[in-house]
Amino acid sequence: MDHDSRDFWHIDKGGWIALIGGLACAFLPFFWAKFHWIMSYLKILIHELGHSLIAWSFGYPGVPTFNLQHGGGVARHGPQAPWLLATLGIVFLFFIINNYKNVRVMIVSGAGFLVYLLCIFTPLHKMLELYMGHGLEIVIAGVFLFRAASNWAVYHAAERCLYGFAGFYLIFENIIFSFQLLFDKGYRAVYFEGIAPGLLIDFFRIWVEHLKTASFDLLVVFHFLTTILGATIPIALHILIRRRNQHDV
Repeated sequence: MDHDSRDFWHIDKGGWIALIGGLACAFLPFFWAKFHWIMSYLKILIHELGHSLIAWSFGYPGVPTFNLQHGGGVARHGPQAPWLLATLGIVFLFFIINNYKNVRVMIVSGAGFLVYLLCIFTPLHKMLELYMGHGLEIVIAGVFLFRAASNWAVYHAAERCLYGFAGFYLIFENIIFSFQLLFDKGYRAVYFEGIAPGLLIDFFRIWVEHLKTASFDLLVVFHFLTTILGATIPIALHILIRRRNQHDV
């Protein structure tokens, strides 16, 4: 048996230390109020950035901000701007011209463009903007966990543990959020009231403005499953990549 095949599930020792250490440390903010308060600002920044990135991608310029009056954050954007849509179209056109010989890139780009058209000409882009606050938290958590497991783009061993900690922290936040909405009636009632008059919260708006007759619980269960996938897919992806690379050697 060669050295590489001894790696437990194709994750090296440093990866397991980062993942297990990060998992253990990710519980700390939930038992240490000041630490949780500090970490919450990382979550808020990612959350509001998620709203803003989707808004920009569909032509709505805006900025993510902290809500210093009521807590949390707010992603404010203006009306859809033709100049921004034109700029996005030009960037996409240059990308196509630069990669037209790559068949795989063209197939993926074409499929992505069709999905984009479906979203921008339907209310799906509004629903996606509302969801991608929590959605980007899951995406960033996945990137962090992939880096912890794989040592990708890491310059110091301590970074792997920090990535593991931050990734699992974001995952735990969304798991707790899902369970509170599903099983804590008091929390759900406060959530439905919004941050302040006129500032309703993401999932409530998705439910009322877009899903309408669908069950709110289904939306929360969907988010819970997405959160679990956000924790497992990056690690599984690293294992598959490492396994394929070992077989190619």
